Formats: sequence, C-alpha cells, structure tokens
Amino acid sequence: MRSTHARALAILAAAILAAAPTSVRAAQEEPDSIRLANGKTQSAKIQTEDYKGLTIALEKGTSQLNWKDVKSIQYAQAAELTRGTDALASGDFDGAVEAFTAAADVEKQRQPIKQSAIFGIALAKHRKGDLDGAATAYKDVLHEYPKGRFALSAVRGLVSIGLATGKTDAVQKSIDDGIAAAKGAGMEAGSIAEMSIVASRLKEDPQTAARTRESYATAEKSPGVSPDAVQLARIGQARCLAVEQKGKEAEAILKQVVTSDSSPAVLASAWNALGSVAMDEGKTKRDSNRLYEALFAFLRGAVQYVPAGIDPTDEHERAIAGASKCFKFISEIESKADKKKLYAERSREKADQLRRLYPHSAHMDTASAAAPPKAGSK
Repeated sequence: MRSTHARALAILAAAILAAAPTSVRAAQEEPDSIRLANGKTQSAKIQTEDYKGLTIALEKGTSQLNWKDVKSIQYAQAAELTRGTDALASGDFDGAVEAFTAAADVEKQRQPIKQSAIFGIALAKHRKGDLDGAATAYKDVLHEYPKGRFALSAVRGLVSIGLATGKTDAVQKSIDDGIAAAKGAGMEAGSIAEMSIVASRLKEDPQTAARTRESYATAEKSPGVSPDAVQLARIGQARCLAVEQKGKEAEAILKQVVTSDSSPAVLASAWNALGSVAMDEGKTKRDSNRLYEALFAFLRGAVQYVPAGIDPTDEHERAIAGASKCFKFISEIESKADKKKLYAERSREKADQLRRLYPHSAHMDTASAAAPPKAGSK
C-alpha cells in the first residue's frame, strides 16, 4: 500500500503532466477533471487539497475525496505548472523555477495550484543543487500549508538537505516549527507522528542512536499511522541498531520489511539499509560473499525501484552509490586479474551513472571516491 505522501506525489505528477494550457478566462469557467480510482471521472472545481484529500465544490455545498480514491487530476488552469513540470523532467531546473514561480504568483491563484507550484520550486532548487534555496522553499510549504498535501514531502526534503550539509540542528528547528504549525492547523495525530518518523533520520548518529531507536518504536505504535510509515519506523530502528553495532538484529528487521506490501520508496529504503549492513561487514572481514549480498541489495534500489516523475530520489541515489562502492570493494579482494578489472569498471560505471542522473547528489563524493581511476589515468 502506498503512503499518503507517495500517492499525493503520483497524483500531482499525473495531473500537471496532463494539464493543457488554456486561457485564464476559459479556465475559470471550466471545472477540473478528476479521474477516480474506480475508473470514473468527476468534473468539479477543486477548492482545497490537504494531507487527507481534496475538497470539491458541488451545486449544493462541497464534498471531500480521499487520496486513495483519486488516480489523477487535470486542472482547468495549469499552464505555468505544466511548463514547470516539463522543465523539471528535462533537467532545466532554472526554467522550472521560473515557471513554478510564475504559477505561484498568478493573481488570485487557486490554492491547489499555488501549493503545487511552491512545492515545485523547492523540488527544482533541490535538484539544481541550490540547497539553501530549496530549504527556504520547503519551509515556505510548511509555513503556508502546514497541513497541506506536501507537508510530509517538505519534511522529507529538509531531512535530505540536513544530511547532505550537516546542518542538522537548523533543519531540525525548521521541521519542529512545521510540526507545531501542523498541530495548530488541526493535522491528525497519526500524520504528525509520520512527520516525526521521517525527521528522526537526522538523529541516527552513534551518540543518539539508542534514544532515536526508542522514538521510532514509540511512533510506530501511534494511532492512525499509515502502514508505510510503520515500515519506515521499523527501518529506522534497524539503521539505529546497525549504528549500535547490532547488525544481525538490524538484518532480521529489514528482511521482514522487504517482504511487506509497501510502496517502492519504502522497499528501496529497506534494501539500501540491508545493503549497508552487509557491505560494512563484508568490507571489514574482506568477505566477498557478504559484499555480493550487499551489491544485490543495492541493485534492487538502483534498478527495480526507480523513482517516477517527481518522486523523491534520495534512495535511488543512495542505491547507485552503494553499488559503486560494493563493486570497488569486491575488485580489491578479487584475486583474478580479469575479474578485478571487470568489477573496477563496474564501479566506475555506477559512479558515472550517479553523476549523469543526479549531478548534484549528496552521494557523489562517496561514489567517486569508491570508483578506482581508469587504467593509465592520472
């Protein structure tokens, strides 16, 4: 089952990629087109979108639709939003920021489109490598729409930036402010707990791992937490156990998670965590079998769970970088010259793939350092 966060991202991607430019006047007179999960289509004006679903205007009053019941949306007015999404997909991050900014600035712009545009600005700046600008935009999402559909996504983006820059204290402060605003806006306790689960990744260092593991365990049992969030909390507990040098206990948890009916993003996270545990042991013991286990785990995330549209890319980046490092470590303990050369080349290929797909990835340095130079290069 996909989390509310993942479903919201998929719906947004489908919606803004499908939306067709129209004149503002015509768009104002047209209803939005909502394709439902049951295959039917409903034409209605969308008034608001929050973490639970969307509110539509009917002839008499309003009605709410949950995200699980919505497959895609075609907004009546989304020309700049469409342009921004096209630019983002093609790697034109400056063009995406320009278009999303225009979409957010349109006079009397509707809440659903403006909310999506502000989140689009954050995404484009994040992928561009403008981490300070992205952090500001993610904070804007939390400030303007504290219980909006992208609140959890904004927290996830801030965590990614905190881990990449080491500015965990500043990021934690922004997330705490966002969670306080969400509580004040009436967000349900289960969704608040999910935000805390995502944010806890900032505290998985050796000094705080034990306390963070307990926080994950508590959040996992919070009423109203989605199945995906439960699995993320379990993955977090496993990562903390690994930090505490309890690899076997961590693996036992992760092997259960990877067999669960969870979203691709959750499964990618679990496989990456499994890969890290096996790689650390294999590298320390120079155990090729453990390194092969790690490699296959990372390749799951690199090949099987590729993010689509505007889904988060962190785990995909982590998987590619992990595979590059595994290939390098295997090449170092391989005794046969031809295989040693082959695995060294595979390591370089994965590092090149990461550089090509995510030129501003926070994992670039570790992948590049892992990949040995080509023969004859200086």
